[in-house]
Amino acid sequence: MPKYLSEQDYNNLMTDRKAGNIDIEISKDVARQFFTHLSRHNIEQTTGRSVTLKKLLILLFAIAAPAVFTCYMYSVYAHYDATAASFIIPASGIFWIVVYGFTSNQGGWLIGTIPLVAAATLVFTTELKLAEPLTLLLLSLWLQRSTYLLATFWLKDIISQSYAAFEELVEHIQIISTP
Repeated sequence: MPKYLSEQDYNNLMTDRKAGNIDIEISKDVARQFFTHLSRHNIEQTTGRSVTLKKLLILLFAIAAPAVFTCYMYSVYAHYDATAASFIIPASGIFWIVVYGFTSNQGGWLIGTIPLVAAATLVFTTELKLAEPLTLLLLSLWLQRSTYLLATFWLKDIISQSYAAFEELVEHIQIISTP
């Protein structure tokens, strides 16, 4: 693929994408940064599309993830004695940082959703004191992972409908043939 495409070549590429012949890929990190670091005005000026609600939701999830983790720590403290909580909270904090920082931009929806649903089910079906804190921990990680997944989905949509956005991000886009 040439590094830069004319607008007609771009239109042909997007027609192939709609037909299912190709797909576009973009890094989840780049997609999240697109929504968190670029101003709404700049995005709308370049693409001609409003991204206000999308940016708001991604920022809300990004803020909610550590807030829910804080609720998790309080839940551990409330459900366990001080000695147990003094071991559980730091250990889970390390776990959270590792998962939050190193794996959140990898994988898809199922990798976080299935454990979250399973833990939430435990809250309603059992009396385990582990169920509520575990659900909060997984919800925090799910919210953070969702910022990457939603940003990627929405950015691919923007790229597919805006030649200007495609042109701006061409160095981060991969065109993949689908079988």
